[in-house]
Amino acid sequence: MPSRAFNATTAPAPTSGTRYMIHRDDTLWRIASNARPPGASVDQTMLDIQRLNPDAFIDGNINKIKAGYIIYLPTQAEISS
Repeated sequence: MPSRAFNATTAPAPTSGTRYMIHRDDTLWRIASNARPPGASVDQTMLDIQRLNPDAFIDGNINKIKAGYIIYLPTQAEISS
């Protein structure tokens, strides 16, 4: 895991390299679509969001994201191939 300097702020909208609080009506697809780094696919971004934030998912299921949870959104350098 890369070392990150977190503070108490979160981004109002999902953006690559920021922290974002999941809202009740959010889906991982929408979050990944908006936070996708240049050159990364939505699917790739979704998998890396799960990899970087495993506790944000109920039973590790990519389709069961937890509302109210603060996640870290990957940068282009953190996207796995």
